[in-house]
Amino acid sequence: MLRRLSTAIAATAIIATAAAADAPSSQTASFNVGGVAYTMPLPAGYCLPTGQLIAIAQTVAAADSANVTNLTLYRCDATPAKIGDYALVKTPANLISMTVDHATFAAQIAPEFDKPMPVSSDEISANVADNYDKVIGKRPTIGIKLATRGHDAVCGYMTGGGTVGNGTITKDIAMGACTTAIGGRVIQVICFTESKLPADQDRMMRQAKALATTIVATGGK
Repeated sequence: MLRRLSTAIAATAIIATAAAADAPSSQTASFNVGGVAYTMPLPAGYCLPTGQLIAIAQTVAAADSANVTNLTLYRCDATPAKIGDYALVKTPANLISMTVDHATFAAQIAPEFDKPMPVSSDEISANVADNYDKVIGKRPTIGIKLATRGHDAVCGYMTGGGTVGNGTITKDIAMGACTTAIGGRVIQVICFTESKLPADQDRMMRQAKALATTIVATGGK
């Protein structure tokens, strides 16, 4: 499972190399995971993709075959040439319809985040680059180092940092992920920012947890 989740983090970092007003907190996004419906209030300053950003989000999602992308959020002032910070909500493809209540997640899955990564970051980066090559016909450069960061009562945590490039530009990326179970499904929230600072990896991890706690299951199964 950690292999799939770490692939999600590395695969979506490439968004940063693509290429207005803040969203009211009353706006919500909806998505569905294996028949379970969810809502999530849009965090201040974030919007659902529009225009050319939709195509970017779809391409990045297609390149991550190990996970289903449930939701992509960009800063409301994002453009194809300058994405800035962004957040994603994903589910491992092999768990899309598996019922996992939070108690089971906390007892059986979350402790896996206390252990070292089961696969090397170099292997993950190479696999992700291969997938992008298949989808867009151009191999990016991905040098992301990932690490498990333990767990608490809400999430299992991972962080990562490094560089991503598309042949024209290269950017520093810091990211943090919270993996949890909500409404009987496994949900991973990943937050990204352009930075080389380890402190920003921690900040993205905390932000991912904060976003995860706002996701509500509204029905289905």
